[in-house]
Parts: sequence; structure tokens; C-alpha cells
Amino acid sequence: MIGALKVAATEASLAGIRTWLDQTVGACVADAGIQARLVLAVHEVAANVIEHAYAGAARQHLTVTIDFTPARVTARVDHAGTPLDPTTLTPPVFDGTRSRGFGLWLASRACSDVTFASDDANRHSVILTIHLTNKAAS
Repeated sequence: MIGALKVAATEASLAGIRTWLDQTVGACVADAGIQARLVLAVHEVAANVIEHAYAGAARQHLTVTIDFTPARVTARVDHAGTPLDPTTLTPPVFDGTRSRGFGLWLASRACSDVTFASDDANRHSVILTIHLTNKAAS
């Protein structure tokens, strides 16, 4: 693990997450495009956790961790809110009728892999991976 950041699950924390990601990912990935894609993906997932997993509940936290190898960079967003079931999501509509609901779609386009996990301690994770040997997202 390269680093971890635990923050309050509030919209005000999103700017701090982006700044920390820029610095942390930038220290290990020279490609600014990959760095920007991961920052965007984590921002969108963290915003979804704040809005949907915690649904405005006070005094909640989320943790973002970064892991790096020469083959990949991975960000993990952990929380104890309601787990996301990606099978229940409505696909985005691009006809101008919606201004929201594109976060996970954007994350899935920015990253090579987006996976979801839960453990026995009721912690839930969204894991975002970009493979560095194949820079194009899947």
C-alpha cells in the first residue's frame, strides 16, 4: 500500500480527497492522463458513498487507499454504509433528460476494472484498478 486517507463522509471532504490523490498517485504514476482518470473515478465513487451509502447520516467516514505496482495502480474506497449493488443501477441516458447518475459509468470508463466487495465486519469496498501495461480502459 502506498497510502491511505480516512475522511469524514461529507461533500466538503471531496476536495481534500482529490488533492491527496493527485499528490499520492502523481508520486508513483508519471502519466498525467492515468492520474486524472483515477482521481475522477475515486471522486465519483466517494460522492456516491456519501450520498447513497450513508444517505446523509452524520459522523460517518470513508477510507481511500492507493496501491501501486509497475503493472497497475489501484484505489480502494471503503465504507460501512449500505453496500452498492451494481445490478440495480439504471444505465445512464445521454439524451439530456438527466444531469446526474453518471458516476459509476464514468468510473467504469476511466478504469480498467471496477469491482465491489464486502467483508464479515460489514465493511464495503469499491476497488478501482488501472492496468499500466495497457493504458486504455476496458
